[in-house]
Amino acid sequence: MRIVTLSALLTVFSLPNRVLSDAKVSEWIGQYKMNHDGIEGTLSILDSKQDCASSPWCNLVLKYADRDGKSSEGKIERIDQNFQHMVFFINFLNNTQRFDAYLFSWDKTKMAGTTYWEGRSYGFFGNKVSDIDVGGSNDLLSRTVLNNGAVELRYRDGRIVRKFKGGYDIVLPNGQSRRISYVQVQPSELTPPPDLPAEPGLSWLDGYNAGLLGVIQDLLGKDTVAIHNYMSSEEKMTTPRKINSRRECIGWLMR
Repeated sequence: MRIVTLSALLTVFSLPNRVLSDAKVSEWIGQYKMNHDGIEGTLSILDSKQDCASSPWCNLVLKYADRDGKSSEGKIERIDQNFQHMVFFINFLNNTQRFDAYLFSWDKTKMAGTTYWEGRSYGFFGNKVSDIDVGGSNDLLSRTVLNNGAVELRYRDGRIVRKFKGGYDIVLPNGQSRRISYVQVQPSELTPPPDLPAEPGLSWLDGYNAGLLGVIQDLLGKDTVAIHNYMSSEEKMTTPRKINSRRECIGWLMR
């Protein structure tokens, strides 16, 4: 009985380590905050959706953006050791640099390894911040409002996000795009909104509305074209709709 119990325990405690040390090619896909020997940047490993059969990773493309937004192309040479080890190259200016990366066994949102420069080895690490999503303000290069009223955000790694009425588009660095549409729910006609104050010119509502517009103007700065585009997009809106539109616009401009 003891022998059977010990054998079962050994099986339980040995299998997870082996399974977790393996990886899937798809687990590499995402955006990583990368630091190689103190140099920070964003590494993007993207699924090109290319129909290919030369290797399990032939559909992946690699791009890198430094802190100033300068982009560099990359290339994956191979993924081996049960797909946990990747060898890739980044074509920096005047230097094609090799990286040997390993996904962590217990946390596959992290990678670490070595890179090489002028005959010397250096360490690097990367932390996955998303599976290619909209992104955050730390990556933001510019924001504006287009002539159709859509908010456009451009990021350091080459992503473009355009927020329109009812959803938003994401354009990835490789040129692929996808659209996210909201499910629109019609408001109930059984519970109409309360009446607006009888003196709109003196109401707090007008002051709140004007304050929201002031925030949008501050966020857009000297981009007078963007400000004009936004103002044009709400010309036929009632005051409550303007408030809702301005709050939504501020939320996107502050990403």
